[in-house]
Amino acid sequence: MTTTTEQTTLLWHIVKASPLAGIISGSVYKLQRPTDSKLEDIVVNAITIDSELVQTGVANLNIHVPDLVNGMPNTARIEQLESIAKGIILKGWGSNYTFFIENQQTIQDQDAADNWFINFRIRFKFHNT
Repeated sequence: MTTTTEQTTLLWHIVKASPLAGIISGSVYKLQRPTDSKLEDIVVNAITIDSELVQTGVANLNIHVPDLVNGMPNTARIEQLESIAKGIILKGWGSNYTFFIENQQTIQDQDAADNWFINFRIRFKFHNT
């Protein structure tokens, strides 16, 4: 059985090894980013996973993008990072799993008023046979 922690770590490894990790100004984190970060950070976490033989799980990939100096969202950078991330996580597979983007949205961060984040909700299937 795969756990949510293992699902988070798997997604973290995928993103950490991708070109996306190299073009952001910050880093890639599991579960949360440092509270005082003003950088472009990526946070991955798992929401849920069932306990069936073929497990279905849901994870989030959140890309934090600081606002422009005038307090406006940096839409050009958001679009650029969305495009790159989509190419990496649109769909994928490994020896015992597959995944695909279930949905995507851009959200103003309630914890940091000068920051937006791109949210990708990713559906996993783990084939534990």
